[in-house]
Amino acid sequence: MEKRKRHAFTELEKNLKNRFIILLYGLRRVGKTTTFYQMIAHLLKNGTPGKNILYFSFDEKKALIREVVSSFEENVLQKRIIDSGRVFAFFDEIQK
Repeated sequence: MEKRKRHAFTELEKNLKNRFIILLYGLRRVGKTTTFYQMIAHLLKNGTPGKNILYFSFDEKKALIREVVSSFEENVLQKRIIDSGRVFAFFDEIQK
């Protein structure tokens, strides 16, 4: 059973064609991670290649964003993000 879509999901979906950063913030356990997972499922269902989606939880491992992106470019895309068409990055639990 799919969880109900959050208001944030609808807002994210409206802006998928735009090229910019969307910041989703709030208290713990309000559904941010669930919204990310729903958006990733939506992107995959609508034809976005899996390799063009980056999800990283800073709760799981300590890292710098530039290290995460560099590793993604090297190991998944095998080229720079800027040369890879539409790439969606979801960074969860970013703090400080």
